[in-house]
Formats: sequence, C-alpha cells, structure tokens
Amino acid sequence: MSMLLVPEGTKRIVRHQFKNLELEEIVLPEGMEWIGAHCFRLSKLRRLVLPSTVRKIDFGAFSACDWLEEVVMPEGIQDIGRYAFSECENLKRIIIPETAHIGEGAFYEYRLSRNCCPWCGTKLDEHGNCPQRETHAQGWTGFLRLYRGLFWWNGEKLITVKVHCAQTGYRGYSVPFFGKREILGSHQEEWEILKKIRNPDLKGVQRYDTFPRGRVEIDNFTARVFLHPDLNTPKIQQKILHEFGLSQEIQGLKEIRFITDHSGHYHTADER
Repeated sequence: MSMLLVPEGTKRIVRHQFKNLELEEIVLPEGMEWIGAHCFRLSKLRRLVLPSTVRKIDFGAFSACDWLEEVVMPEGIQDIGRYAFSECENLKRIIIPETAHIGEGAFYEYRLSRNCCPWCGTKLDEHGNCPQRETHAQGWTGFLRLYRGLFWWNGEKLITVKVHCAQTGYRGYSVPFFGKREILGSHQEEWEILKKIRNPDLKGVQRYDTFPRGRVEIDNFTARVFLHPDLNTPKIQQKILHEFGLSQEIQGLKEIRFITDHSGHYHTADER
C-alpha cells in the first residue's frame, strides 16, 4: 500500500491501525481530531500536512518515518505526544504553533541535530548536556549520548546494539539503525537482527557466539560492563567507554566497573 485515503467523517485513528504499512502518502479529512499511538510508525511519508481540526497526536504516532522531511501542524494543535516524531532521521522542517504542548522526545533527532535538547528544546552546553535537565520527567537527568546494551569484538572493532538511557538506567529508545525497536533482546536475538539488516561488521559470520562479547548495564548512576575475559584489556575498555558514552567526569556517573565473566556465559562456541 503506497497511499491511504482516510474516509470523510473519521474523527479518530486508533493506535497501531496503519503501523508498518510503509505508506508513501496519506490524506486525512477535515474533522479529524485525534491520531493514535504508533498508527503511522515506519511509514515512508516525505511530507505531512495535518488537517486544521487535529488537536492531538499520540505517543510515537509518526515515529521512525525515515523518509519524512517536512511537517506542517495546524494552528489548533494542542498536544504532540511523547516520541511522536522520534527516529525521523531526515526531518528538516517543522512548523509548530507556539501554543502546542510538546511531549518528551517528540522531535528527538530533529532537535539533537540542531544541538538542542530533544526533550525541551533548550540549547545544549559544551558537554552535550541540557541546562534544564533536572526538570525533565521520569528521572532523565543527564548526558544525551549515554547508552546501555550489548557488544561483540570481531578482532578489529566493536559491534554494538545500544539503547539511550539516563544515569538512573531509565531507558530512552533504541538506536535507529538496529531495527527500530523499543527493547533489547539477548545476544542471540540481536545477532539475528543484525544478520537481517546485513551489518557489514559481521563479516558473513552466522553464529552469535563466534566472537567474544559482553553487556553494558546502567543503574543508579553506576555503569557495569560484563565481558569475556579476553576483552578486559585497557585498549578494549577505552573503546567500550567511548562507544557507550561512559564518563564519570561529564555524565556524573558514580562508578564504572569492568567485570570479567568467568562463568562461560560470554564465551565463544570454540571455548565450550
């Protein structure tokens, strides 16, 4: 389906109704008031002009629309929900009435690309922090490029699957180029997804346990890195710190611990 013509008289689109349909064009009728959560997620829209009657855009309604470049909101829009246009990597122009309430992360990439806080729109400081971060809801108090997640070492570089999070461990959202999902699975599950998107760093390797691996966890201002014994070296530690944005000085983390796992959980197939 490349085009969707919503019937006249429709006032509300329910959540998930047109998710994953890869729509290239939608025509919404005057009289439309509410666009439900995730209803156009992963569409291929390039331009979006909303009817003058739309009052609310719900959670993630147009999230992960990679092709979307321009959004025009009506003057009467009242509420743009959390993550409504997050993960729209090519968004270049947005027209939003000043009276509209904008939820957290509604224009994440758009604001971040302009060196602004994706939550409140405030200009970031020299470290990438939001001066208003203490006012953000749900405990989001810190650096915007802090991650937790999984990693493998292929002998040359880290292969990572990451999720934005705060120092408290509160999850943000999955990094876009890893399947646009909100949660992380196991190493085996994530490896299968990397294979599907043909990540070149896999070098054609089929098994998830071919390379030594590990995990980064963040909770209560402490980062814990669980990893294969061969990876607990200064060189690889620095790469992990850089890749996951782990920094006590900049982010205010109380502790960063590297924990060698001798249980065999992160061992390769050849070591079993």
